Amino acid sequence: MTATLSATQAAEVLGVHRTTIAKWTKSGKLPVWFVDDNGRAVYSLAVIEAHQRRVGELAAERGAAA
Repeated sequence: MTATLSATQAAEVLGVHRTTIAKWTKSGKLPVWFVDDNGRAVYSLAVIEAHQRRVGELAAERGAAA
């Protein structure tokens, strides 16, 4: 079974505001695992962790280029 997170939990893991999660979802940068019965987006923990690693890699690349 895949571990899942709400948008609020995903925001906490990634260290961003919940509205950032909504923007990333809308733009396609962060895929929704499924939508629950109440219409709320649910995210895969594995995808959130992969996104977190990628954001860290991009930050490191920007730091090295400075």
